Amino acid sequence: MQWSPEHPVVAIVARTTSPDRPATVAAAPLLAAVATDLGLDDTPTGRRWVAQLGAQLAHESMGWRRFTESLQYRSATRLRETWPSRFAVLTDEELAPLLVTAAMTAEDRRSTERRLATRVYGNRLGNTSAADAYSYRGRGAIMLTGRANYEAAGRDLGLPLLAEPHLAAEPAIAGRVAAWFIRRDVFPHVSDPTATREVRRRINGGAIGLDEVRVLVGRCVSALGIAGVL
Repeated sequence: MQWSPEHPVVAIVARTTSPDRPATVAAAPLLAAVATDLGLDDTPTGRRWVAQLGAQLAHESMGWRRFTESLQYRSATRLRETWPSRFAVLTDEELAPLLVTAAMTAEDRRSTERRLATRVYGNRLGNTSAADAYSYRGRGAIMLTGRANYEAAGRDLGLPLLAEPHLAAEPAIAGRVAAWFIRRDVFPHVSDPTATREVRRRINGGAIGLDEVRVLVGRCVSALGIAGVL
């Protein structure tokens, strides 16, 4: 089925998961592309998947407003919340070198981002250098991360993502990348579109953001007039 940005289900989910009008305008075509690429049908199950994936992608992209991961953190608390397994036991003093401040120059901020990227993405996800960790940080609506994922997505989609990773953040490509990731990492393991926790785990690797996603899914299914355990 070909979903359009004007389809009532897409339009409602885009509007419900967006904080403002510009975000809704960005969300609708991207969400329609994802639903189309995944071959979702306009059935109760298909609509639940549109609601579920719309909520998940809205969370990943900060309300459809950010398609390149920012590694500029200003507080140790936020670092711990985002990467509890890596930073939970570290003190504020130990985390200070990974934080940006208002007094920093643009170059200092970039250096700090690169330092944090190396700490959280270095020597994993196919990254083999500090440059990889920063170059292949999260992008797109799904926040594709890591050299191995960029290489696989680029190969399967026929896109030069390894050489030009910034392409993954472009709206016309972000939907294709998101659908590719969901088809590979979510659908083989999750058949129930109301299994929000499991979908979250497959996308995020844990439960970070689960509460917000559940709220968004709940709003979507309510707006669509469909029921389901979230």
